[in-house]
Amino acid sequence: AQASLLRFAEAVGSPFAPEKHQAMGREGDFLGLWHDFSNTHHTGTVQFWVRERLQTKVNDFIKEALHSRRLTSGTASKLFGCLTFLTPGCYGKLGRAGLNAIKDRQYSSETRVDDVLHTALQRLLGLFRLQPHRELPMPLGMRRVIVASDAAQDAPRQGSAGAVVVDGDGNRFAYVMQVVPQLFDLWSADEAKIAQLELMIVLMTVAHATDHFRGLPGLWWIDNIAALMAVVRGRSNNNELDQMAGAIHAILYSVKCPLFFEWVHSPDNWSDGISRRGSSDEWYQAHGFAASTFAPCLLLLQLPYLLVIEIFAYL
Repeated sequence: AQASLLRFAEAVGSPFAPEKHQAMGREGDFLGLWHDFSNTHHTGTVQFWVRERLQTKVNDFIKEALHSRRLTSGTASKLFGCLTFLTPGCYGKLGRAGLNAIKDRQYSSETRVDDVLHTALQRLLGLFRLQPHRELPMPLGMRRVIVASDAAQDAPRQGSAGAVVVDGDGNRFAYVMQVVPQLFDLWSADEAKIAQLELMIVLMTVAHATDHFRGLPGLWWIDNIAALMAVVRGRSNNNELDQMAGAIHAILYSVKCPLFFEWVHSPDNWSDGISRRGSSDEWYQAHGFAASTFAPCLLLLQLPYLLVIEIFAYL
């Protein structure tokens, strides 16, 4: 079909410019992304990765900054722009979290690479060595996991959270997260932490019940906009949400689970009751969900997301 179209365009006197098209093939390069169909019949997925020229450009920026211990606002602006374009080629939203130090440098007269910037740049180099290719599943009618999560906070340093999961075989599970005081010790002193709790239940559900998500695509419903946008973007200007978003996508990459996150109106959220009333909620019981309770793993909030990938890759 493509060859016929090219001959037709040439016959009518308006041929395509050579640099404006490429021959059909198993691999190709388009809009900054390389794609590969060669294993689609075996894996059921199409793989994507970043155009090599762009990856080389970003690597050169980073290595020069690390070598000279300098990063000017102009270079930071170019680097941040390249990274926000580049990260869609990574698995899920992996690679978007941890960029706040680079983003902030765009508006600073400081040029020294401090410890925070150094950590962010080293993390990016590690990401490129890992090369987490994005994968798009092709078959229809596949098994999927469906999740809804929610949290509540009625007083400072208090809260509750829960999630309901329908796995790929249709089994129903409900999870109640114990919101312990030590959790708030890891966050700033601001009283309102509802967005943090909303994202924490996402992180801990994925971490606690990885067998539900391994190798399956799925859909996750969240009714808090700040938490939803952090996980949809893969990053947040709030460092607490940013760290959790990075850890969530790191785990999803490790278990090869491409999730689609979407907003749901609070009254329609399946997990609203269990997030407030815990195991005494009647809705999840009436709909056949088996409930369990877990304590949050606070260490996950402190680990670099590349280390999170290594840990969950071997679980």
